[in-house]
Amino acid sequence: MISLIDEEDFNKAVCILEKSVSSQLLRKILIADCGKDFYDSLDVNHKMQKRELCELLIEERGTELFSNSKSKGETYELKETLLSSVPDELIMDLYQRYPEKGRKITSVSYMRRPLAEKR
Repeated sequence: MISLIDEEDFNKAVCILEKSVSSQLLRKILIADCGKDFYDSLDVNHKMQKRELCELLIEERGTELFSNSKSKGETYELKETLLSSVPDELIMDLYQRYPEKGRKITSVSYMRRPLAEKR
């Protein structure tokens, strides 16, 4: 079940996605979630702008945007893309809180992948 997002959080999420994620990845996630036919029916009259893609994705996925349910590969790619824009200090803090079991990673550049793979 998708939870509703208040307007302020919705607008913040749209801005973050619009700034950090490519239109190509947004389209890829929407097609994986909704199907190519549905996406094409939306995009038939005009080429959807990046902001519209972000809004549609957030409306469609809501708080489940980062869950691996429908489009696991695309969700991982989205997480990895967003984590690449996070400062190294925050990545280190996140990894210390949620370490990968069985491995001790000390280099920040190797911490993003395990964090992106977290559910």
